[in-house]
Amino acid sequence: MKGGISTPMTESRASPNEFERDKPRTDARDVAEGSIERLRQRGGIFVEAVRATRMAMALTDPTLPGNPIVFANPSFLDLTGYSMDEVLGQQPHFMNGPDTDPEDAERFRRILEADQDGVVETVQYAKDGRRFVATVLLSAFKADDGRTLHHFLSWADVTRRVDAEEDAAGLRATQAALRESEERLRQFGEAAHDILWIRHAETLQWVYLTPAFETIYGLSREEALKGDNYRSWLDLIVPEDREHAQQAIEKVRAGQHVTFEYRIRRPSDGTTRRLRNTDFPIADGTGSIPIIGGISHDVTELRESEERRRSSEERFGLIVENTRDYAIFTTDPDGRIDRWYDGAAAVFGWTEAEAVGQFAEITFTPEDRAGGKAAEERDAAARDGRVPDVRWHFRKDGKRIFIEGIASALRDEDGELTGFLKIGQNVTERRRAEERQNILLAELQHRVRNIMAMLRSVARRTGETAETVDDYVQHFEGRISAMARTQALLTRDVNAAVDLQNLLLDELEMQAAQPEQYRITGPDVSLPPKAAEVLGLALHELATNAVKYGALSGEHGWIDVRWALLGGEGKPLLSLIWSELGVSIDGAPSRQGFGTELITQRVPYELQGTGTMEFRPTGLVATLEFPLEDIPSILQTDDGREKSS
Repeated sequence: MKGGISTPMTESRASPNEFERDKPRTDARDVAEGSIERLRQRGGIFVEAVRATRMAMALTDPTLPGNPIVFANPSFLDLTGYSMDEVLGQQPHFMNGPDTDPEDAERFRRILEADQDGVVETVQYAKDGRRFVATVLLSAFKADDGRTLHHFLSWADVTRRVDAEEDAAGLRATQAALRESEERLRQFGEAAHDILWIRHAETLQWVYLTPAFETIYGLSREEALKGDNYRSWLDLIVPEDREHAQQAIEKVRAGQHVTFEYRIRRPSDGTTRRLRNTDFPIADGTGSIPIIGGISHDVTELRESEERRRSSEERFGLIVENTRDYAIFTTDPDGRIDRWYDGAAAVFGWTEAEAVGQFAEITFTPEDRAGGKAAEERDAAARDGRVPDVRWHFRKDGKRIFIEGIASALRDEDGELTGFLKIGQNVTERRRAEERQNILLAELQHRVRNIMAMLRSVARRTGETAETVDDYVQHFEGRISAMARTQALLTRDVNAAVDLQNLLLDELEMQAAQPEQYRITGPDVSLPPKAAEVLGLALHELATNAVKYGALSGEHGWIDVRWALLGGEGKPLLSLIWSELGVSIDGAPSRQGFGTELITQRVPYELQGTGTMEFRPTGLVATLEFPLEDIPSILQTDDGREKSS
């Protein structure tokens, strides 16, 4: 019992007899029979009519505790499946159950307690658990003095009517939802850029097409739906794709979902469009497939774009694979190399197998690696899209090369960084040529000034010692010729070896006023062209400065030049010491001139050696050491010919 409402008796629960097997039924039955007997005495014809009617009826006795049922006619027993013994003594709402509306149960109880007449439509349950809907009529049977003697209840089974009403309401709701769905589908189809279509599954005839059909096919829907429109549709498909499309449609008829592509030729202008269809079966409630539907999407521009991109990638790949003058490679976002093309292998020396998986830092010079330049470059490229990469780089063999290039960030369609692309050209020779050109220009300017100064000095010093005009002319012409020989030596065939002793004598004989002012000592040495050029410039600067400020500027100074070949790995090392004696100097000059820069900086750079200048109280001591390697001349072109002026 819950809230005064008894629970139903179903097959899964005990019957009233089983529920009350321990209760003495004799008293209840005796009381009920007594009540019936009294009722017969009051109205026998009424009781017999209740017993005989086909409407399920029962009587309760409100004078007894709980207002129990004291009589039920055979129709009630037939409706509920209970026996008379199971019904007598039960409360009138004992057949309520899970689907009984609590409000209906409460109204049922209130009518009985108020001794009123009323009608309640409610859900109740038979003994076997069968659910039924009943309209219950409740009426109070009263004595002449107004006392309620019995409650008269009758049940009308209205299950079929209620079910029919519910079915009808459900059908109406379904129809309304269908109409709403059809309207939404129509609105969606009208707005969609894709074609939505429906075919009859058996005949494959189109029965529905959205407006996008006319845009894509170039044909009106009215025209497309005429006649055997399935055959007309197949005729629009290019012959090469027709069988493929038919096979796909057959799979859909068999219940499969299919996605496929095919091409059509528009009848309006003859152009070809590529479509991607997603077709699907539409089953009814029985599982049959009366219709099939589909969505057609025009992928012409997409496929053409993909083809252009594929062709572009192929062309780019061919260019990259066959470009050996440019180093091209890619890295992941952390700088680890993932693609290494032939050009990169040619420029840097590492093979693809050696480079892939390494960090791009391997191509940077040690000082740039230590300074974090590679990471700075990646950060700047990620921020700005691309950055210039113009610096000295490092090869596998340890040589330095100058690269002019760019580093670009690579991103996917969502803008996420996927890596970096590096493209660079080896311009080492051009870089060095530019540096040499700058050196030569500076040297030319300096040499012209020196030549003019030397000419003035030679003219003055020759005039100081000449006794006659003829004597003056003779000595002056000789010294001018020596100067010319030196210049010719520096600009003649760049591939010829130059004798070190001759190089020294040419310079010293021209600069010294007397042979006693210089002394040279050393073995025979043939200088490679590059070494002869650089060393000749250095000796010229030393001799010129000696004339201006050093040992050759007076009568008591003199120059001692000694050289030797030192052993070592590979090529021998030339060591040359230029010492000025017999002259007093106050120390190093206040600023470094071209000669000092040439000896201390250019010799180490150009000849991969060392150069020092020491200003002693007795005079200058210059030391030059460099390997006698066959380095190309600064005047040499790629084909070995001297550059023309």
